[in-house]
Amino acid sequence: EWAELTGRPATSVLRDLQRGWCPWPRRTIDGRSKDSAYGCWENMIQRCSNPNAAKYDLYGGKGVSVCARWKQFPLFLADMGPRPSLEHSIDRLDSSGNYEPGNCRWATYTQQSRNLPTYKRGSITLSGRKFTARIGDTYIGNFKTEEEARDALDVHISQT
Repeated sequence: EWAELTGRPATSVLRDLQRGWCPWPRRTIDGRSKDSAYGCWENMIQRCSNPNAAKYDLYGGKGVSVCARWKQFPLFLADMGPRPSLEHSIDRLDSSGNYEPGNCRWATYTQQSRNLPTYKRGSITLSGRKFTARIGDTYIGNFKTEEEARDALDVHISQT
């Protein structure tokens, strides 16, 4: 099937898939990923295997890895299914476990925050043009984007 889609010989496609090649282009002309699950997959691979990646110290640096099967995007997608919405990201049910079938699901940030003990749950509120991050009564800071606020919460939580 991939051979027909790509116009390449089946033996070449099979060999490339076994080496981790993904039949989807990484980005489209407008800069967005063709499949939003691909971006999540790519970030998962990077944070677990690339010491230069953002958040590597919170994942790969702590021994979290991606199972061999999921190092190929088509197999990851076959197991996880499509990303339900842009609000969903990969969640490990056992946060000390690896990224592998049976330990992962698509979940919203709100759902993922419920997995944390009460004392570690953080909140992000929009105040004017800034996002304020807090854990309980502890003020973490103000940030330009929600993603920066989440990253700050992640760092704070990992240090407690």
